[in-house]
Amino acid sequence: MKKIWVYLLGILSGVILTFLVSLIINKSKNSDITYFDEPGEAITVECYGRMRPVTSFKIFQTLDKNAGLALGEDLYSRDLLVLVISDGGQSLFDNQTIVAPHGKCFRQIGIYKYKSNDKMHRTIPVVMLMDGEIEDFVEEPTIVEKTNSDYTFFDEPGEVMTDKSYKVDRVLDDGSAIARGKSEYGSTYFGLEVLLQEENANYYNDQIVKAPNGKCFRQVGIYKSWSKTIPIVKLMDN
Repeated sequence: MKKIWVYLLGILSGVILTFLVSLIINKSKNSDITYFDEPGEAITVECYGRMRPVTSFKIFQTLDKNAGLALGEDLYSRDLLVLVISDGGQSLFDNQTIVAPHGKCFRQIGIYKYKSNDKMHRTIPVVMLMDGEIEDFVEEPTIVEKTNSDYTFFDEPGEVMTDKSYKVDRVLDDGSAIARGKSEYGSTYFGLEVLLQEENANYYNDQIVKAPNGKCFRQVGIYKSWSKTIPIVKLMDN
């Protein structure tokens, strides 16, 4: 009986989320798409402490016949908002479910920026079904130095951060991301706020960034804004 209630609550939350997202989307001149030179990582979500690929999305609003806003279709990705782009041979339509067949996965090919009706700027991934398995797209992070006056970098990497994963709150203009640490139960309520910074990371709102085996988050500097000072962290070897 308990499993039935969990399943029904999951469906209800998905319906409510879809309705709310459709209300705030503003198809105006404030939105734009930036495509990568090369396809990026496979789209994944955290499930019981592990990252698993998202295998299906459901279109809730088409922008044109080849592009549509969509949400993840299973219990663990219902709050993942993306812009799905078809390969040109398939026209998209509202309420369509797109499932990744064997040997394919959803890969990030860009980012979509828009301004919602409540004046909030959002950045979400642009995804497309492509050939390959998720293991093909794991890349080693690279440390990049920046000269922005808001950034102060240490001569050597600092302490290991206690948090093993972070949830992106918003993406800055330079591609870095303000994020909060997640507890073992998935909560970010008391999580430490940090600035995540990796070359070609292509962060997006609500993304979960997790340290894989053999790596950890280390503080490499501090970031100062008009209201606060927070640590800059990078994924590095243990």
